[in-house]
Amino acid sequence: MNDENSKAIMALHRVMDIITAILLLTKQITIIGVFVKPGRFAISVGGPIFGSSRILTKNNLAIEQGIVDILDILLAILLLSDQITITGLFISSGEFTINVSGPLFGYPKVTPSTLMLDNYKLFHSVVKEHYTVPPELLSNTLWE
Repeated sequence: MNDENSKAIMALHRVMDIITAILLLTKQITIIGVFVKPGRFAISVGGPIFGSSRILTKNNLAIEQGIVDILDILLAILLLSDQITITGLFISSGEFTINVSGPLFGYPKVTPSTLMLDNYKLFHSVVKEHYTVPPELLSNTLWE
C-alpha cells in the first residue's frame, strides 16, 4: 500500500467527518435512522441538503425535538473526536444519506486501502505495454 496515497485518503475521510459534524451542528442534517447488525450498529443522517426532509417528532413537542438535537450534537462530538466516522454513503431516488459508526458502536475502525488504485495502475501498464489503444478511447471527448 502506498503510504502517500493512504495519508491522502485518510485526510479526505477526516475532512468529510468534520463537514458532517458541522452539518449536524448547524441542523442541516439530523439522525434519520439506525441500522442494526449483529454486534454493531450505524446511524444514518440526512436532511434537506441531501434531498430528504428534516426529521420532526410525532407530537412536535419541544422536549422531543430537544432530544433529537442533543443526539445530533453528541454525534458531531463523536465525529470531531474521531470516535466514529463515515462508514457509508447511500444514494436513492432524489436523496442520499450518510452512515456513521465506529468501534464505539461495534464497527471496525475504517482504514484506507489503495488496492483498487494499485490494480488500476497495473492494468493500465499491462494494456499500454501489450495493446495499441486509440487515444480517443482514453479521453473524455466521447462522453461530451
